[in-house]
Amino acid sequence: MAFAVTRSPKEVPSSVWKSFPLRMKVLHITNRQRTGGWLAEAFAADSASKVDLRQAVGSVAGLSLLRDEAFDAVLVSHEPA
Repeated sequence: MAFAVTRSPKEVPSSVWKSFPLRMKVLHITNRQRTGGWLAEAFAADSASKVDLRQAVGSVAGLSLLRDEAFDAVLVSHEPA
C-alpha cells in the first residue's frame, strides 16, 4: 500500500511579526572552543529582526554581562561531560 504525504504551505500571520521586536539583543555564552558559534550565527541570520549578538567566553564572563545588561535572549553552549 503506497501513500503520499503532502504538506500544505504554512503562512505566518502578519500579527506575529507586528509583535516581534525590530531589534533583539542576544547573549551567547560559550566555551574557549566556541563550539556553539554556528547556532548563534544561524539565529542571527534567520531572525525576522535585527540581532545584536554579543559573545562571552566562559560562565563568569557571561554572568558578568547578565548582571550589567539586559538581553532579550541568552544562548548557552557547552560540552557534555
